Amino acid sequence: MFVPAQVLNYTFVYLCVVPVAVVIGQAIDQTYVVENGTTIVIPCNLTLSYDYPSWMGPPVWFNGLLTTYNIERSSNFFTSLENRDRISWDSNKKDLVLSEVMIRLDEGRYQCAGTWTSQLNVRGIYSIKN
Repeated sequence: MFVPAQVLNYTFVYLCVVPVAVVIGQAIDQTYVVENGTTIVIPCNLTLSYDYPSWMGPPVWFNGLLTTYNIERSSNFFTSLENRDRISWDSNKKDLVLSEVMIRLDEGRYQCAGTWTSQLNVRGIYSIKN
């Protein structure tokens, strides 16, 4: 049967932050679920004696590596980052702040100082084709 047009239904999912801690070796892996367009602070759960640890996260490169956001001990984020205008440091100079989280660009794994620290799942408006 041929259907000449498709109807798009939209599902709205509201903010739901659910931290889940799982011990992996010496690091704590946390999963956060946030709504598209919100701001979240992703904590660096490592005890560090210095400010501005290196952060890595989405997007994932073709070889499976994460994108490097900054160089260890540097407060400057790389200017080539697509999300550069939406990332910043929290007041403790260790945690990563993502503002206006975007559903397909920010979802994924994040590393602080080379250790897996967080998984960010973003929920929002999805179109579902019938």
